[in-house]
Amino acid sequence: MRQNNYTPIIASLFLIATSLFLNAQGIIVHKTDGTKIEIPYSEFDSITTFYTIIPDTIVSDTVSPANPETGENNIAISQEVDLGLSVNWAGWNLEASSPEERGNFYAWGEITTKSQFDTSTYLYYSSSSLNIGSNISATKYDAPYNNWGGDWRMPTSDEFNELISCTWEEITFNGTTGYKVTGPNGNSIFLPNTGHKQGSQNTTSSNGYYWTSKGMTTMSYAYCLSTANGFEGIVLKERYWGLAIRPVKTKY
Repeated sequence: MRQNNYTPIIASLFLIATSLFLNAQGIIVHKTDGTKIEIPYSEFDSITTFYTIIPDTIVSDTVSPANPETGENNIAISQEVDLGLSVNWAGWNLEASSPEERGNFYAWGEITTKSQFDTSTYLYYSSSSLNIGSNISATKYDAPYNNWGGDWRMPTSDEFNELISCTWEEITFNGTTGYKVTGPNGNSIFLPNTGHKQGSQNTTSSNGYYWTSKGMTTMSYAYCLSTANGFEGIVLKERYWGLAIRPVKTKY
């Protein structure tokens, strides 16, 4: 058999390494805290090695916004969901912990919930509603931006219109009626019928209302998504009303 030209070199290196090892006096163990331990070979009785088995991971099964964990009806039950749109959508409402929960109600531009929703409790009302801007997304008036932090914020009306262009199906999810919304990449979120709150009374939960970040600067109204009576569209509501919020997250 033909001998590899590198065989003599490899053999020489092996002999050198063996010689160095045999002439060594012991080993030095460098610990993670920066200290070290010198152990002479004369103190060795035996050496036992140990290791931890790390299970194989399948990249395609890793949960991510583009590959969210799903529940019944293939509804995403992850907090952040990529629907194949310009932004990622939250899997549940602000201050909820699962897709079917309503979460809290908020007046437009207020970042905390309350029990009473009228002009007397609205922070931005004097003799009429005060102008706090036409787009409050990612500002001090944005409830998700101030409560969830990071890149979470209120959706704009354009982002809601993009969501409206998806496939909508009225379903019941975990005992709650609402809409399954499926994006162009096949992922789906659930929007429960939340109703809304005026005064201290909750209205019927057969309709869904969700604030956008867009408001009118000359009138006391802001835009919201309405799913009333099977209609998915953007409508105007009084800013002091208590509505739900479905956050979005900017893609990078």
